[in-house]
Amino acid sequence: MASISYKQKKATPSTTKFVSSHDTGSNADQFSALPQDGGIQIARQQAADLSEHTVQMQVLQNAANQSTNVNKDSILQRKATRAERIASAMGTKHGVDTSSLKFNHNSSFPASVNASATIQGNSIHLAPGADNPKTIKHEVGHYIDNVKHGTPKGDTKVNGYVVDTTREKAADRMANASLNY
Repeated sequence: MASISYKQKKATPSTTKFVSSHDTGSNADQFSALPQDGGIQIARQQAADLSEHTVQMQVLQNAANQSTNVNKDSILQRKATRAERIASAMGTKHGVDTSSLKFNHNSSFPASVNASATIQGNSIHLAPGADNPKTIKHEVGHYIDNVKHGTPKGDTKVNGYVVDTTREKAADRMANASLNY
């Protein structure tokens, strides 16, 4: 328990004000003017209350700090999925940040454009059964190509959707390149 010493600051005929020798003024105003008769008793009680309050605040702060540290150290990190590991490795290899990619597994959308997988912005949709390294690498290849060269406008329509087929070879080259993930 921390000890706090007090000294007399000013004395007037009817009041005495006490402040902590450790305070620079911020806590000095916490002590109200005290009458001379019995003021020492009240000042001691206020000092004890302040000391107890200070200790309680330190305990709470320490608990909060320990809780924060425990949470940081003990939170189980979610293990990256295979798709995320592939995207990260390809991004590193090609100098593109792929951390914003979102993978939608077992998506019904690719079937609507007669594909096994599609990419729209930063969302990769993988049809059921298409969650394999070759398909993932191909779609991440499209993302990297789009970041480096801009998103293509599309060259054909499939079931009302504009689809681009002009950059398949670039995505295939990236997908077929060796990669450690």
